[in-house]
Amino acid sequence: MDMPLSQIGRPELVFRDMGSEQLPGLQMLVYDSVDGGYKYIAKESNHHEYGDNWWSRDVFGDLPGKENTYRNFFGSLDDLYNYNPEMVVIAVGYSLGSGAKGDVIIESMTFGNAKYLFSSNRAFDIVISYKANMDEIDTQTLFGLEEGSILTTSNLELPVGYGLASPIFNHIVRGPSTLVVDVKAAMYNLTINYTYNSSVIGRQTIDDILYGRIISASELNMPEGYYCGDFSPIMVTEDAAISVPVFVYDEYDNDEALNIEPETPPLGIIEFTGPYLSGYPDGTIKPEGNLSRAETSQILMNLLGIKAYTAKAPVDLTDVDESSWAYNSVNFAVKENLMVGYPNGSFGVDKNTTRAEFVTILARIKNLESAEESNFHDINGHWAQKYIQPMEAMGILSGYGNGSFLPDRYITRAESTVIINKLLGRSQSFIVNNEYADLSEDFWAYPFIMNAASGIH
Repeated sequence: MDMPLSQIGRPELVFRDMGSEQLPGLQMLVYDSVDGGYKYIAKESNHHEYGDNWWSRDVFGDLPGKENTYRNFFGSLDDLYNYNPEMVVIAVGYSLGSGAKGDVIIESMTFGNAKYLFSSNRAFDIVISYKANMDEIDTQTLFGLEEGSILTTSNLELPVGYGLASPIFNHIVRGPSTLVVDVKAAMYNLTINYTYNSSVIGRQTIDDILYGRIISASELNMPEGYYCGDFSPIMVTEDAAISVPVFVYDEYDNDEALNIEPETPPLGIIEFTGPYLSGYPDGTIKPEGNLSRAETSQILMNLLGIKAYTAKAPVDLTDVDESSWAYNSVNFAVKENLMVGYPNGSFGVDKNTTRAEFVTILARIKNLESAEESNFHDINGHWAQKYIQPMEAMGILSGYGNGSFLPDRYITRAESTVIINKLLGRSQSFIVNNEYADLSEDFWAYPFIMNAASGIH
């Protein structure tokens, strides 16, 4: 550097403190022309009690009565100038105490007219493993995070139905790593406002509802003398408040119930051999794509052999109307209590269906329910355990090789056909040639998908 000490101005070190117990400091190596020696001078940021003072045993020496004590060798920049303003600065840098390593990010260092900028230019991938009671529920990968960046709860994509076991989450990125984040089943509260002629006449609160639990009409505690007209069960996925219109008994016309064609087979009995899965206009069938809730409702309508459906009182949902391709199937699924909407008034047509939700729908249609424990290590205690276990016992569900079922993972279109075909005992024959651009004959679920798309031969 070779700059006289008098020209360095006021040196400055800019850094980000990441919670270190010690902070970094500036340091200079100078040549003293007075005695022809090299001297070490440092300003340590964590010694706040010394203000702008610098430390140097070589320059300040021992003060009387404080010989050989660390706190003795401090002086100001003016003291340095007075000692010898023409000392030549040979090299400059910054120091990190043992407690500071990895806990600070140095951004810049300024000496006189020279400013040094620092950048690690390093980025890392972070894998987050979400675990509940030591069982891995799901994983998330964050790619290309800058060294020194801080992860908080806003970076987390929690598994569906789970919340953080601890409300505090912070992590400083120092390298590639796998983080374990403990989660727990989320609990929510539901407030039900009972309205009559648009006025609230009663209120009910249901507390500590496990994520995904379905609230049906049987749990409503309506004001005395009033009755609920047409209540569609709802699935609780968040804290919510809903309004439920009520009527004086003789004001409610039970004839406004569903209009199901008489020849419709009773739910719980499925004897269907036709196609129930459709491809897409681009010639694909997306076997590994997620199954949306709208697509799920259409599959249910197909399976039950209902080609057209009309309700005298269509459901009032914010995200589906008569212009939607899934309007009839959504109305059918909700009115028949096969699927439920959300407390915010939507059906979630574009939301994906989880494996637990899909199995629950089919189990309810087939009247399958059990209180037995599951062999899947991630099912016991789950809200859908009573529906998953009986289908597991029947050999319909095989889960994954590690003994998990992953109930809150989205179900793929291929997985849905395997479960349905096994449940219905359908053979894996099919009657058309494969014309799907993204489906090969060596795909693991090929016969199931082709059977679902074409029907049984």
